[in-house]
Amino acid sequence: LSTVPNIYVGGEHIGGCDTLIQRLKAHTLDEATAAAQAMCNK
Repeated sequence: LSTVPNIYVGGEHIGGCDTLIQRLKAHTLDEATAAAQAMCNK
């Protein structure tokens, strides 16, 4: 299943909207943003 938009963090594809929501709920998005030295505003 593919969802839009496709999300990239630091040039790395992390998935679509469904994956983003899952990662937010699991508190694993911070790992991807920290590795990319990006900020996640909540």
